[in-house]
Amino acid sequence: MIEITRDGDTVRVSGSADIYHAARMKEALASVVEGGAPVRFDLSQATEFDSSGFQLLELVRRELASLGAGAVIGAKSAPVAALLRAYRCEDRWTAPKE
Repeated sequence: MIEITRDGDTVRVSGSADIYHAARMKEALASVVEGGAPVRFDLSQATEFDSSGFQLLELVRRELASLGAGAVIGAKSAPVAALLRAYRCEDRWTAPKE
């Protein structure tokens, strides 16, 4: 099961962000892109995170970038951190230092 909620600029993804829930996740994330505002993902409650979940977050990041907004990952669970390390893309998802 996956649950996606939004509170201001924070989008929380809880549960399994994997191939089994990709269609639901894509549907829920479409509204994030429509808003065109910067997003901070809270993935601290993502119990599973595979390449499907990652690809959907990448899609959101690219779409928002084309609109002049950005997306970063704030909090992340161990499965999310492991996948970002494996793909060597932690820097791409880190908020710029002020």
